[in-house]
Amino acid sequence: MRNPLPAFMQRVTAVSVVTVLAGCGGGSGSSDTASEPAAALTVSAGENLDIDEGSTVELAGSIANTSGLVTVEWTQVSGPVVEFSTTDSLNTTISVPRLRDTAPAVLRLSVSDGTGEFSDDITVMVVNVSNGPDGPSPGRMPWLCR
Repeated sequence: MRNPLPAFMQRVTAVSVVTVLAGCGGGSGSSDTASEPAAALTVSAGENLDIDEGSTVELAGSIANTSGLVTVEWTQVSGPVVEFSTTDSLNTTISVPRLRDTAPAVLRLSVSDGTGEFSDDITVMVVNVSNGPDGPSPGRMPWLCR
């Protein structure tokens, strides 16, 4: 069957329909405001710490804005070598070595949620307590224990 409308009116009618549908937001019933994007996962390795050489301390990492399975890993970025009790948990215990001088150890907590990897660093200042500015403290002779 032939359309009884002239060709120019057929085009105008089609354009009007497209304009109306676009103005309605596609008919999904949603509001005119754009939806907020999902918040990105946030990671915290905790506060920076000062700890005495030869000590053990617990680190408590945390994450927010996750909605599924995550992979966790603690790593060391720099400084005197520390020993982790576990590297695949938000909470871990570290043991720091005895040192000749006070030095910082930078540790990183990385979390992957399948959409990306997020991380946060913490600086653990390993404080030398056996040597003062003028050499070994009185009553301490660590070189005899070796």
